[in-house]
Amino acid sequence: MKKNVAGQKIGAQLVSATDGSAFTGSVTAYVTGDAGTQAAGSVGSGACTHEGNGYHTYAPAQAETNYDLIAFTFTGTGAIPQTVQVFTSFPQTGDAFDRLGAPAGASVSADVAAVKAQTAAIEVDTAEIGAAGAGLTALATDANLAVVAGYLDTEIAAIKVVTDALPNSGALTTIQADLDNIQTRIPAALVGGNMPVDVIAISGSTAAADNLEESTEVIGTGTCTTGGSTTSVVASAVSPASAVNDQFNGRVMIFKGNTTAALAGQATTISDYDHASLTFTVVALTTAPASGDLFTIL
Repeated sequence: MKKNVAGQKIGAQLVSATDGSAFTGSVTAYVTGDAGTQAAGSVGSGACTHEGNGYHTYAPAQAETNYDLIAFTFTGTGAIPQTVQVFTSFPQTGDAFDRLGAPAGASVSADVAAVKAQTAAIEVDTAEIGAAGAGLTALATDANLAVVAGYLDTEIAAIKVVTDALPNSGALTTIQADLDNIQTRIPAALVGGNMPVDVIAISGSTAAADNLEESTEVIGTGTCTTGGSTTSVVASAVSPASAVNDQFNGRVMIFKGNTTAALAGQATTISDYDHASLTFTVVALTTAPASGDLFTIL
């Protein structure tokens, strides 16, 4: 069957489910494209034509042929269903590919005429060169060459202005010395200066820093189950396991969105936790979590 082409036919032989004889009743064709959802044929609601002796045909719409793999399932009340699978192919015509020796122009004759014209131009150019290169000698006095030479002189002068402005070797030496000095000072500041002292003070000596560090630590993970809503998250498991009610109150829950894409990266605050049912009451999410969604508790 040709892909995405109208006016085609597909058929199947059906037999009676009762005695195996040729089935001549009404038959409906269903179409399944590229393993998608099966649906009744769009032409005449899938009605087929009985061609005789139990053979029934269906004329699919062009859109129903626009798949790589198409399954046509023929059914009828009292008949054994038959499914015919086809791999489509693209229509092959002379317009679908380049012909060997196809003319570049309107025709082969036109191409020959173009080649002839170019050959004539080459002969003229050869005559301009003259015997023993006499024409080339005359080029030395050609006015066009003088124009080209003047343009080159201008461009070379402009390039020289740029190169003259570049730093000389002495300036480059000074720049290198400054870079070396900076490279020497930075390690000294890191090792013996105030930077390590300040970092240690912020990290270990201030309550604010300790609180910030603790608030960003992952204290648990969990997996959602059914029964949740935008303000209620029901877990099938929490790791490490909880021990009491309200254990996670005030913590932040962040979703990975592995099952519900709309929850990816969403964060919410836990206002209540029921230990027995593993249920979290949270600030409203944009989308209710589904079974299998993963979350992290900070």
